[in-house]
Amino acid sequence: MHNHHLFIYLILILLSIYLTPSSQCDEHSNQDEIPFNTKVQQSPYILIGTSLNKNIDYNIPNLFNVTFLVQCILKGRPTQRIIQIVQAGSLLGRHSCQRLDVNQEYIVFLEPFFDGTYRPIDLEEILYDNRVPALLAKTCGLSRTYPFTEANDTEATLTNKCPSAVSIDCPLEIPKTTAETSTISTILSTTTATTTTMSSVIFARSTIDFDALSLLLAQHQHQNLSLAFLQGQNHKALFSDDETRKNQANQIPLIITLIFIQFIFCSIILHHFL
Repeated sequence: MHNHHLFIYLILILLSIYLTPSSQCDEHSNQDEIPFNTKVQQSPYILIGTSLNKNIDYNIPNLFNVTFLVQCILKGRPTQRIIQIVQAGSLLGRHSCQRLDVNQEYIVFLEPFFDGTYRPIDLEEILYDNRVPALLAKTCGLSRTYPFTEANDTEATLTNKCPSAVSIDCPLEIPKTTAETSTISTILSTTTATTTTMSSVIFARSTIDFDALSLLLAQHQHQNLSLAFLQGQNHKALFSDDETRKNQANQIPLIITLIFIQFIFCSIILHHFL
């Protein structure tokens, strides 16, 4: 019976050792087949820097924190020169495993976490070697930005280091301001064309009005063409028949009203006699 319990304890110990994740990553990563441009698209922040300190949490041996010296920002907003990378290593539910050995220079793929810290996304870092500059030069979507530094920080001038060129021969994106300016120019051109058309119509109508006025003067040379005369029937006949239509439209409701009043009056009289 005692041997039976001892055998069970040994099995549990072996299972706990086997299932406990190790802080060491495999020598050959399964992420080496992921294209670099895909990693660029998936990552909010891409930084070049050096691992200064590696703090392993012994309660969670598969994770560690890193003090990271940022030398160049390839993607994302400017960061502080020294940042904290947390939850690096082998995070539960992820396929990647970060190493970030001390005093080694890496390209890291990060996301903002909390309180100004950063966390690796589900991608492994790339060791910065002589092959990396050529890779950065032919990959689109990258830029070169230095981290925030103090004006009198002389050490930053020595540590800030970006590759000579990134994203060469990549199609340039049209700046938003240029697109907005083009749109405004199109609107202004359309407005100018519309204004020109309206001016032409107004000018043409003015020409017709002047011709009509000349005809009126020719027909009534011996009359006093006062403002009252120009506002009379002849003026309406020469320039517009809007007033005539308006008068005819006003007469129809008046006639209907009179007929209705007469009908009511006749009904009252008939009712009185009957």
